[in-house]
Amino acid sequence: MYYKIRNDVLFRKYQGHGYITDNSEYGYRMLNDARIYPGEKYVSASGAVMLSMLSKSPRAIDDIVGDLSQIFTGVEYETLKQDTIEFFDWFVDEGFLSCGKTVDTCTDRFVADILRPDNRNPAQDGMARSDCTGGEISPNDFLRSIHIEIADACNERCVHCYIPNERKNNAIDPALFYRLIEEGRKMNIIHVTLSGGEPLLHKDILGFLKRCRELDLSVNVLSNLTLLTDDILSEMKKNPLLSVQVSLYSMDATVHDSITKLSGSFEKTKAGVLRLCDENIPVQISCPIIKQNKDTYVDVNCTPFVRQYGILFRKWGVFVCQRDNESTTELKR
Repeated sequence: MYYKIRNDVLFRKYQGHGYITDNSEYGYRMLNDARIYPGEKYVSASGAVMLSMLSKSPRAIDDIVGDLSQIFTGVEYETLKQDTIEFFDWFVDEGFLSCGKTVDTCTDRFVADILRPDNRNPAQDGMARSDCTGGEISPNDFLRSIHIEIADACNERCVHCYIPNERKNNAIDPALFYRLIEEGRKMNIIHVTLSGGEPLLHKDILGFLKRCRELDLSVNVLSNLTLLTDDILSEMKKNPLLSVQVSLYSMDATVHDSITKLSGSFEKTKAGVLRLCDENIPVQISCPIIKQNKDTYVDVNCTPFVRQYGILFRKWGVFVCQRDNESTTELKR
């Protein structure tokens, strides 16, 4: 039998416990995604040791138990093997792990249903949770996410941008980025956000994305997608833990371009969104509401590609106030 961690699942081993989670805690998911996600779970120190034997590549149970027998000395091999199989099978049923009789059959499959509490094996449930302090652990007890602005340089000049135009010319030193990401991974971070400016402007963006994937990190990229290339798209697709957030201000190209101050930006951004959707990369469309798009922002939520692909839509920037005994909407630039 072979076991592996699912490609859309993250595991971290801490001192005294382990943490396993699907990426829905950190990334985006399409609104039409009907899959049931397992969420997150804490495991005991011994459970964390067992799970740390696994990666995203299938591994034979005898090899796993062979390594575990060097740690859990004094436990008979067959007893340790049976306990390990029962423990892993519990997480397979929960949707965190995949298994198969061969390497080729040990692949991620659609999780149609999660094992219900009344159907669980009490022995397995107790094994997964024994001596686990998960209920006592606060989300603030360990660092989960970091946000790195890899470039304040941008090819757009959005009227509401918080970065002054004259300052939009810097990019992070690649050595600094790699140091930050390596140090963060040593601290067991799970998620990283790459933003700007426009992050796709950075000459080393492909290397940054690749390293995040190699370190098994969930990634959000905040981009206008006007600079999306085949190479960048290909690298994004390789990381099942990656999602993208993009701003689309209106379905009227004239209105959108008047906000970005970049002619043709609407068509490029729209094309980028559709390319991501075609590659099943989760996308969130954000639509800041300002005076320039106050009459057309609703159309963004009603567009055929938003409905067809189940894209997550988020609007923000509306401030409601009272004026002359009437409820009005004040739109800030």
